[in-house]
Amino acid sequence: MARVGGEKEADSSIEKLCEIHSKIIEQPKVVSEVAKPTLEPNPVKLSGSENYVSWARHCKLILSSHGYDCLLLKSDQEKEEVDITNKQLKDRVLVWMLSTMELIIRKQVETLTTPVEVWT
Repeated sequence: MARVGGEKEADSSIEKLCEIHSKIIEQPKVVSEVAKPTLEPNPVKLSGSENYVSWARHCKLILSSHGYDCLLLKSDQEKEEVDITNKQLKDRVLVWMLSTMELIIRKQVETLTTPVEVWT
């Protein structure tokens, strides 16, 4: 008789385990802020016209590797809807671009509001 009771307890435990496991699987996946891809540092610090081509090439390659090179293209802003995610991405890329510049250059372009303005 002890064996039958033990089997019932084991069955009950297995059912509880299956129930807990299925609840875990059904939970929505949450993407944390930490999981957002970060841009690699640009090895070239923009210091003036003498290294602009190298800086720009590295910027384009890094942004392209993340699929963000479209932010370097001019677009008709009147037709473009304001999208919060797109705005955040543009701001993140803009901050990254400014961080790749020497202070004297950054001061000249820090009032620009989009990556394409800094790029051109």
